[in-house]
Amino acid sequence: MTWRALVAAAVAGLAAALAFPTPGIVPLAFVAWAPLLVALEGATVVRGLALGAMAGAIFFAVVLRWLAALSLSHWLALSAYLALYVAVFGAIAVRLFNGSRAGRLALPAAWVALEWLRGWLFGGFAWAALGTALAPVPALLPLARTGGVAVLSLAIVVCNQAVAAAVVAARRGALAEAVRAAALAVAVPVALALHALWTVPAVGDSVGPGLTVALIGGDSDPRLSAGNDFGRAIQGYVAKTDRALDAGSVDLVIWPETALPHPIDESGLGIHARALRQRIELRWQAPLLFGIPVAAGVTGQFWNEAQLWSHDAVARYQKLRLVPFGEYTPELPLVGRLPRVLGGPEVAVGAGGEPFVVAGVRLGVLICFEDLFGADAVERAAGAGALVILTNDGWLGDAGAAQHLGAAVFRAVETGRWVARVANRGASVIIDPWGRMAPATLAPQRLPASEVRTWYAAAPDLAPMVAAVVTMAALVAGASQRRG
Repeated sequence: MTWRALVAAAVAGLAAALAFPTPGIVPLAFVAWAPLLVALEGATVVRGLALGAMAGAIFFAVVLRWLAALSLSHWLALSAYLALYVAVFGAIAVRLFNGSRAGRLALPAAWVALEWLRGWLFGGFAWAALGTALAPVPALLPLARTGGVAVLSLAIVVCNQAVAAAVVAARRGALAEAVRAAALAVAVPVALALHALWTVPAVGDSVGPGLTVALIGGDSDPRLSAGNDFGRAIQGYVAKTDRALDAGSVDLVIWPETALPHPIDESGLGIHARALRQRIELRWQAPLLFGIPVAAGVTGQFWNEAQLWSHDAVARYQKLRLVPFGEYTPELPLVGRLPRVLGGPEVAVGAGGEPFVVAGVRLGVLICFEDLFGADAVERAAGAGALVILTNDGWLGDAGAAQHLGAAVFRAVETGRWVARVANRGASVIIDPWGRMAPATLAPQRLPASEVRTWYAAAPDLAPMVAAVVTMAALVAGASQRRG
């Protein structure tokens, strides 16, 4: 293995990471992995594993750098684990490169299949799928309504492969081949943009009835909200809500995940609950949707809940998909239980819940980590006219919070639903079904409802499953050709 190959792998990982926020240099996504693919030409499987691991380790270490501020050991361990998927991609690429021409065409499918696998294995960690780098550019997103973020990851790898093919052909002096490959690389983003131009309606086009909402984002440090500052938290949100409703009446007030940092029935907190209910009924005259921990059946454990308070009624949604090492301690094969990144009590897997109904509109709810998973959003969107995401990105820093926002953008596009995303120390926005965002203000905002059923919603795992089948078929065909 030459030092040039190692440098190429390192450059690929770094450039790909820079396509994600921050700094979010989106065009890099279409060329960043090309140096790795060029370095894999003529390599052995072992070299492919090593170069893929190098590129993957740098990519995830840079993308997940916000985790280092919470726990250096978890940052290194997670980056190393996720790098294994890129290492396997490198080995598969070598096999496909040494197989038939059809095998080379299957390479983008291999990436999509591996992204799908890491979004499922051991509970799944779907952060930084390649396609989500495009979230800041709505003009490139509409194809996700057909196949989800997977089809945009596929398009990105096709473009990178074309760039690599152009470089390899140019080195051989095959200029005509190089030009054809370069033309394909240019055609990919152009085709995505033209598809959007053809399909995306104008901003503000009505899609049906909806709600007028007040999105009340927070600004408190979650490290402090883990302490005994319940009164300060509730007073801050109440004051913001008062100012928002001075600008006009609303159908619904929304606060973020764990806006209230303690169970409201704890000793001494009942007075806050009564005061909040009086505020809802007498001054705001609108229901309140907010996040709060609730004591679970097991001593020392809590559910992460979204609650809708409407006059004397309370509706609940309990978080189903928890953050490993953040909310709970998973039992891993071989290594057993590792310490958590964050302190505090364990969070228990909840029971979910039916959509909330406000003014005749059904609202599906996702809490924080759940919005990384397209299939989860499809499930919540079923029978709901809009989605609400409650999150607390205060642990993630600016880079992590911006990356997390990209997931919410894709959930809107994939499901064809408007999304109200409310965050503490993160972006609170209204996202339309085409990925366009309107930042939250203290003025009431419109959250339209939609009954559109996208192709993605009909079969959210279809594209990656097809990619997995194509990859396996190409590997088998290549093996048979080599034996022949």
